[in-house]
Amino acid sequence: MSKFALDDYFAASPGLSAEAMETLADFAGIGLLNWHIPSGKISLNRNITLLAGYEPGDLPHTGNTREMLTYESDRAMVAENISAVLSGEKDRYQIEYRMRRADGSLVWISETGLVYERDKSGKPVRLAALSTELTRLKWAEEKARDMELEVKRLSAAAGDADLAEQNRMLRAANAASAMIIGGFHQDYETVVRQSLQILAESIQAQRAYIFRNITLEGRLYCYPRTEWYLDHPSGRGQGPDQAMLYDDFLPKWKEITNKYANVRLSMENPDLELVNLPHTEDVKSIMLIPLFLQGEFWGFIGFDDTVTGREFTEDEADIMRAGAMVVASSLTRNETFSKLNEAREAAMASTKAKGEFLSRMSHEIRTPMNAIIGMAAIARKTTDPEKIKYCLEKVDASSRQLLGIINDVLDMSKIDSGKFEITLHPFDFEQMMQNVFNMIQVKLEEKKQTLHYDFTRVFKNKIISDELRLSQVLINLLNNAVKFTPERGDITLVVREDPDHGQPGVPAGSRLHVEVIDTGIGISREQQERLFQSFEQADGSITRRYGGTGLGLAICKKIINLMGGDIWVESEEGKGSRFIFEFPIAWGEPIPAATILRKAAPTSRILVVDDAEDVRMYFKNILDTFSLSCDTAASGEEALSLVRKSLREKKPYSMVFIDWNMPGMNGGDTAQELRHLLGDDLLVVMISVSDWTDIEQSAKGYGITHFLPKPILPSTLYNTIVELTDDTLIQTENRTAGIPDWHGRTILLAEDIEINQEIVISLLEGTGASVICADNGEIALNLFREDPGRFDLILMDMQMPVMDGICAAEKIRALETPEARTVPIVAMTANAFKEDEQRCFDAGMNGHLAKPLEIDSFFRVLDDYLR
Repeated sequence: MSKFALDDYFAASPGLSAEAMETLADFAGIGLLNWHIPSGKISLNRNITLLAGYEPGDLPHTGNTREMLTYESDRAMVAENISAVLSGEKDRYQIEYRMRRADGSLVWISETGLVYERDKSGKPVRLAALSTELTRLKWAEEKARDMELEVKRLSAAAGDADLAEQNRMLRAANAASAMIIGGFHQDYETVVRQSLQILAESIQAQRAYIFRNITLEGRLYCYPRTEWYLDHPSGRGQGPDQAMLYDDFLPKWKEITNKYANVRLSMENPDLELVNLPHTEDVKSIMLIPLFLQGEFWGFIGFDDTVTGREFTEDEADIMRAGAMVVASSLTRNETFSKLNEAREAAMASTKAKGEFLSRMSHEIRTPMNAIIGMAAIARKTTDPEKIKYCLEKVDASSRQLLGIINDVLDMSKIDSGKFEITLHPFDFEQMMQNVFNMIQVKLEEKKQTLHYDFTRVFKNKIISDELRLSQVLINLLNNAVKFTPERGDITLVVREDPDHGQPGVPAGSRLHVEVIDTGIGISREQQERLFQSFEQADGSITRRYGGTGLGLAICKKIINLMGGDIWVESEEGKGSRFIFEFPIAWGEPIPAATILRKAAPTSRILVVDDAEDVRMYFKNILDTFSLSCDTAASGEEALSLVRKSLREKKPYSMVFIDWNMPGMNGGDTAQELRHLLGDDLLVVMISVSDWTDIEQSAKGYGITHFLPKPILPSTLYNTIVELTDDTLIQTENRTAGIPDWHGRTILLAEDIEINQEIVISLLEGTGASVICADNGEIALNLFREDPGRFDLILMDMQMPVMDGICAAEKIRALETPEARTVPIVAMTANAFKEDEQRCFDAGMNGHLAKPLEIDSFFRVLDDYLR
C-alpha cells in the first residue's frame, strides 16, 4: 500500500464512522483491520476475511485473531512495527508479511497502518490498517530472479555473444520492474509506458502493448490497457471501448493459454488460424505472451517489429514475460487504488449530502410545526370566527406540508430497505390528472401561473398502472415547476402515447410519454448530473431560497424505474426545464362514462374563442377526436365575423367556448354580442384560469351560467358537451357527491387513542351511522362476541395495548358465527409499509386505510361496504 493511497484514504476518516470506513474498503477491494485499542476489539472487513479463507462472522473480534492469521516467522516483526506506531515512535508502519489461510496455505500481504484517533492525553484509541495481497507481485519478482539465475546457468554453455544478449534483456526487465515497483508516481501512466519502452527496446521491437481481459455477456474480450509505439509513444487509443473478442483475433487462445504458451511469428506469411489482429499492415514480426496472475488468465503483452521479419526467440519471450508480470501486477494494484479513491470521494460526498440533508430536514420539519403550534395558540385566544377559520386553514396547510415531508422520508426508507413496491390496477387517467391539478391549483393561483395541457389522445379506456405512485411523480414534478417558475410564468403538461410502442387502444399495452415543462430558473449541466440522487438538490442555495428536502426527484426516479420506465431532464440555466418520463402501461376496460354523443351532436358546430393559440389548437385537436366540427377565433371581433359568416351560409354555431380574459373585447361582451346574433338558445361556456367564485356575479350579468376552469381535460370537455346537449346520456361511475347516507348502520371502532376516536366520530357525523368505540382489541372482540349481528363494519387500529388489531381480527374470524366470517374489517393504521398492509389481509381484514386519514378515501372505502 503506497503512502499516497493511505493518506488519501485516511483523509476521509474524520468524516467517516468505522462502519463507513469498512463499507468504503469493501467497495474498493481493500482489506481493512480496525482495532479499538482500549477494549482490544478488532474488526476485519469482508475482503480480508475472505482472503484469509473464512466466511464473514467466523473470526472472533479479539487481538488473538490477528496473531493467529500471521505466519509464525513474521509475528515478531509485525508486533514490533505496530508497537512503534502505538508508542509514537513513528506515525505509520508499512510491512510485508505472510498470512496463514484457513486451509493452511500462505499469501503475501502488504499492510500499512496508523493511529487515526487518540484521546485528550494523546493515548491511542483506534488504529486502522489497510492491506492488499502481494502474492502475484511476489511471484513476478521471484520469476525475474529465477530468470537471472537461469541466465547465469546458461552462461557456462553459451558463447559470449549469447550471454551478453541475455544479460542485456535481463537488465532491461529488471530496470522496467524497478521503475514500476519503485512506489507511487504522480504520472503513473507515463511510467508504465516507459517500462514498456525499456522492454520493447531490449528486443529491438518498435511497439509494445498490454491488453487486459474483460468478460462481456459471458464471452472473453480484451482491451488495450497501456501502449507504447516508437512513432506514437502514448499509443493509439486505449480503454474498454476498444475491446476485441478473443475468438475473432486469436482463434486458438484456449489452446495457447492452457499450455502457458506464446505466439511468435513473422507476419510476412501469417498463420491466420493462429492470429488475426487488426491494424497490422506495417508489422513484420509479432510476439504475444499470455499473462497469468495467481493462475488466472489476466491478459497478454505484445511486441511488434515493424522493421525486420523474424521470429522472436524463446529466451526473449521468457524474459519479457517476467518483466511484464511485474507491470501487470502493478497495474492491478493501481486499479485497486483508483477504486479506493473513487469510493472515498463517493463516501465523502454522500456523508456531506446526508449532513446537509439532516440540517435541511430539521428546518423543513420545524417550519410547519412552528406554524401549527403558533396558529393553534392564536385560535385559542380569539373568539372571532373569521380569525379562527384563517388559523385552521393555516394549520391544515402546514399539516399537509409536514405530512409530505414525512412521506418523503418514509418512501426513501422503503427504497433503501428494498421494500418500495409498485401495485398495478386499472384507473381513469384523466380523473387522476384532475385530482393532481386540484392539489396544486392553490399554488398556481398564488403565483398567478398558467398550467397548459397538451394531450394528443383522449383516454376512453382505463390504464393499468400504479395510480398512487404515478400521482406522486406528477405532483412532485408539477410542484417543482411551480416552485422554480416566477410569478405569471407558464407550465405545460404534455401527455402522449409513444408512437414507437404499440398501437392506440390495443389492450396488450403501450407506452406513455409525459413531459412537465416550465419557464423557470433552469438547471445547469453540472447540476443535472446529480439531480436524481438522494439527499441532493441542484444547488445548496436552492434550499435556502425555495425549501424542500431534496428527496422528491430521487423518489420519482425510483418509481418510474420500478414501473419499467425512465426519467430524465432537459434544461438550460435561466431558460426553464423539461422533465420527461416514459413508462409502459396496459389498457383496461372502457371508462364507464358517457360513451356516445347524441346523434345530433356530430352535426353541431362549435366555436372556440381564446387569444392564446395553444388553447385554440388544444380545443381543436380534442374536438376533432370527438368528430365534432370546430372553428377557432383569436378575439371577440374575429368571433363575431365568423358567426355572421355562418349565418349567411345557414350553418350557425350551436355552442361557443369563450375565454373570460381577452384583450379588446372581453369574454362577457363577446358572449352578449353572440347571443344578439344567434339567439338565447346559444350554449355559451365561459373558460378561464380565474376561479368561478371570483367572476360569477359579472358572468351572470352577461347571462353566462356554464363555466369550465382551465386547464381543461379532454374527458371534462367531453362530458360538458354531453351534459349540455343531452342530460340523459350522462353516465358516470362517480356516485352522488357529498355526505353518504348510512342510516341504520353500526360501526365498531377499535382505537386506543382518544383524539383518533374523536376524528372518526366527527367524520361520520351526518352520515346517520352509529359508532361504538373500543379502547383495545380485546374489548372489540368481546363486544362483537356478545352481539355479532349488531355491527355492519369494524374499523381496526393495528397497534393497541392488551390486544393489537391483528390478533383481534384473527380471533373475530375464528368465532363460530356466520357474522364473524362476513363482517367487513378495515384496518386503520399509521403503519406505512407494504408488508404491514399484507399482515392485515393475512389476518382476515378486508381493507386498509392509512393514517392520517384522507377524507375522500375514508368515505370511498367505507361506502364500498356500507352502501
